[in-house]
Amino acid sequence: MKRLRNNLATEPFINRRVPVAVAASLIGLAFLATVLSAALFGLRGGKYRSQRNTLSEQRAKLEKLGRELNEEQQLLKGQAVAVYASEGGFMSGVLAQKRFDWIAMLDKVESIKPYGARFTDVSPQHDDKVGWKINIKGEANSRDEILKLEANLFASPCFKEPRLIREGRQPNGSTLQFEATAVYLPEAKT
Repeated sequence: MKRLRNNLATEPFINRRVPVAVAASLIGLAFLATVLSAALFGLRGGKYRSQRNTLSEQRAKLEKLGRELNEEQQLLKGQAVAVYASEGGFMSGVLAQKRFDWIAMLDKVESIKPYGARFTDVSPQHDDKVGWKINIKGEANSRDEILKLEANLFASPCFKEPRLIREGRQPNGSTLQFEATAVYLPEAKT
């Protein structure tokens, strides 16, 4: 058999099916990837957008709270708050005195009074360091009665740190005057 060596075609034959199929497959894959990416962005992007909106709202709230905090701090540094604080301290002292049980205190003071003495002034005062401090002024028939009062103050669990401040006789008087102080313990039982 003889082979023909002449080409009778006017154009040479090039097989284009394989490159066209590969190009079409690549274009189809690119189109499919684009559609898939758009679908995922639509699904997942909704969450992203809502979280981004939530974050921006929270930042706005945080800035608003920061401004309000600064305004409140400026208000607390103002003169009005200092006045209220001083009035609060005063009212705390007033309320502490209102809660003071005068009857119990007078009963305890009566229990330490010797027979030959008379109290002319009993005044409790609240001291932040020691609590209630009581000041007792009075008259006694003799110095022994003043010493009995001092011994009774030492012996009583309701009083501590008793001190005789002064004692003396008035000119042309038959009694001795005295003044004593002690720390009063309202919670102590007699």
